[in-house]
Amino acid sequence: MTSKIDIRMILEDHFSTFRDEGTQKYSTEDFLIMAGVPAVLATAAFAFCLSIGDANIGTLISVFAIFSGLLFNVLVLIYSFSDGNGDGKKGVRDRLLRQSFANISYTILVALIAVVVLTALLFVNGLTQRILEAVVVLLSANFVLSLLMVLKRIHVLLRDKFPT
Repeated sequence: MTSKIDIRMILEDHFSTFRDEGTQKYSTEDFLIMAGVPAVLATAAFAFCLSIGDANIGTLISVFAIFSGLLFNVLVLIYSFSDGNGDGKKGVRDRLLRQSFANISYTILVALIAVVVLTALLFVNGLTQRILEAVVVLLSANFVLSLLMVLKRIHVLLRDKFPT
């Protein structure tokens, strides 16, 4: 794969954030939640023949596209925030900024893949359609969970900036 579109670094950086802050070991619980919940939902969607109508496909494409644009802006915000004064908490702040950057990049990647899968869904039927609909559920659940990770990290980064 050409280095211009190689996404392995984004995946490695995102999954490296699944470490326990105390022990620096990978958190099995994080992996189970971030991979298991979407997998269970996707399996259920496949088993119960969830159908995503064409109108819903267009709506989902719009949602993922809008979130991708907003998340690109958050990446720029994080870059500009990384130059600020950490008020003695530079190590923690920099680690949270790196983790947020990795998670946001991954979330944008998931949204882009979801848009491609949703577009492909317009052109298939039968078993392929059921599989792609389950993949959409998997990607959507993963997207929401990743957004929650980003939200928490941004919250931790900014909560000390505002007086109580």
